[in-house]
Amino acid sequence: MKRVITLFCCLYATCVMAQIERAHVQEGSLSQESSISKEQRFQAPKKTIDTEIFASFGVGHILNKANEDGYTDKELYDKLRNGFDWNIGFRRYYDELGWGLLFQHYYSTCDDNRLSVPIDQNLSMFYLAPQFTMSSNRSKKWIRHLEIGLGWLMYKEGSSANQISIKGTGHTVGSNLSAGIEYKFSSVMGIGLDASILGGVFNKLKYNDDLAQEMYDTYVEDKEFGASRLQIALSIHFHL
Repeated sequence: MKRVITLFCCLYATCVMAQIERAHVQEGSLSQESSISKEQRFQAPKKTIDTEIFASFGVGHILNKANEDGYTDKELYDKLRNGFDWNIGFRRYYDELGWGLLFQHYYSTCDDNRLSVPIDQNLSMFYLAPQFTMSSNRSKKWIRHLEIGLGWLMYKEGSSANQISIKGTGHTVGSNLSAGIEYKFSSVMGIGLDASILGGVFNKLKYNDDLAQEMYDTYVEDKEFGASRLQIALSIHFHL
């Protein structure tokens, strides 16, 4: 009988120790889960990364007027102030802020029929610059964006008649400010409307013809001129 009682006491003590050990294990797992949930609660949210390729086509208007020094043909210049504008570039966003690269090209042409030989006149502007961009999601479908950049700006004017072509070019540092709105009709594609202003100041033009360069150097007193342009364009966007 003593042996039975002793065996029963040993079994009872073993069960009690097992219950105590199980309670400690459960308490440890609960505290671990609680610490993990706290870490998850205070963990910073992951940034949303979006890469976008876009192209736009529209019209441009040069804001600067012709020089009043008697050399620039004001009538022709006014015709060349309105032309075709197109852009291509990309943006990479980290949430609402990002960076990108922009290329813009403006082109305008007109015919000068005041002489016996018609002359083809044309004007081009090229712009390439890195961009600092900001984006705001109005909803799942609408996106607003604003960007500013600083880069290389080229001005080019030309006249051609009877297989003779005279070109004048200038280079400077230009800047741009652009804003637009986009409507996403799918998760990877959207269309938008953009407006931008771009410009720079050129110090002097260089011509490919000696006589044209001599006339420019002789008759143009103030060789510094501005070339600012306003652009309105429709755009298409691809989100990667």
